Amino acid sequence: MVDIGKKIRNIMEIKGITQEELAHTSGVSISLIRKLVNKKCANTSIDTIVKISQALNVPVKYFFSNEIDDPFLNTHISEKIRSFLADKRNIPYIELAIEMREKKINPEFLKELIDLINKYKSISL
Repeated sequence: MVDIGKKIRNIMEIKGITQEELAHTSGVSISLIRKLVNKKCANTSIDTIVKISQALNVPVKYFFSNEIDDPFLNTHISEKIRSFLADKRNIPYIELAIEMREKKINPEFLKELIDLINKYKSISL
């Protein structure tokens, strides 16, 4: 059986949002969110699942499948990237990459910046 609460917790953790934020964004009561996440309510209506999936920006089918617990890892990506994304220690880097994308920092600029940092690092050693 699929653990809907676990799947909600997983996406909330990946996206860095709280139960309160999910309740506000989805329009689902905070008490129901807490019950689902804390396994005090195993079942809920499809309407609730639709609201939560829209708020978390994941497909509804994610909550009913037995695929890997991360819908973002179920796409056709390289094993190197899949491994990087699966390691929770990399979340700060992923968040930084998202922030850089939102600020429209292009990859060429980022490469130039990294090269400069590496150059400085080798000089200061």
